[in-house]
Amino acid sequence: MAEYFAFIEELVFEYPYLILFLALFLENSLMLGIVIPGITVLILTSSLIHSGDVNAAACLGTAFAGTILGDNINYLLGRYGISRIDFVRKVLDKNSDIVERVHEEQTSLLIFFHFIVYMRTILPMTLGSSKFPFRRWIVYDVIGVSLFVSAFTLLGYIVGYTSAMINDAVDISNYISYIFGGLFVVWLVRVLFIIRKKRRERAMARELAGESNNPAG
Repeated sequence: MAEYFAFIEELVFEYPYLILFLALFLENSLMLGIVIPGITVLILTSSLIHSGDVNAAACLGTAFAGTILGDNINYLLGRYGISRIDFVRKVLDKNSDIVERVHEEQTSLLIFFHFIVYMRTILPMTLGSSKFPFRRWIVYDVIGVSLFVSAFTLLGYIVGYTSAMINDAVDISNYISYIFGGLFVVWLVRVLFIIRKKRRERAMARELAGESNNPAG
């Protein structure tokens, strides 16, 4: 693992912008975060800002471009590819209540989903498959990517400025992901509770309607 990390570090020193773009693009579009850790590469690259080896604006712009391009390839893949698969359509129809809640409560979820491991791949594809309006999606994605890239670029810069260990910064980024992942689980439990409650209410309403249409005696 140490050798692999050293190899990634060497690539970043040699080709910082290219490796940064590819790492974030591939992590977000093809779920290759295990092979090419996008956040680790972003922290490594931005840690070179303080020494002058990397330009801050170029680092932010490259990270933004790689992330948002990967997001939108997944969104379009979901909208025009995966959504046409019968199995996917059946799953979406069966879970239409959950999809509806995602569409209704998009603000917090869409702005912060980049901070959750693998949600950077799953959510854009899911939204595309469920025909979430592209204009709304791109607005939230731009805001979310900006926050995500800025947060981890700042973390990397602090590492370079304080001469801290990269491994420590990666651990911090993992903790951040765990925190947002926990918040997502809480949100999901809440959504499932609301859906269950609504289903019960609809069932009771149908029951009452049936009784009123068929009065006793």
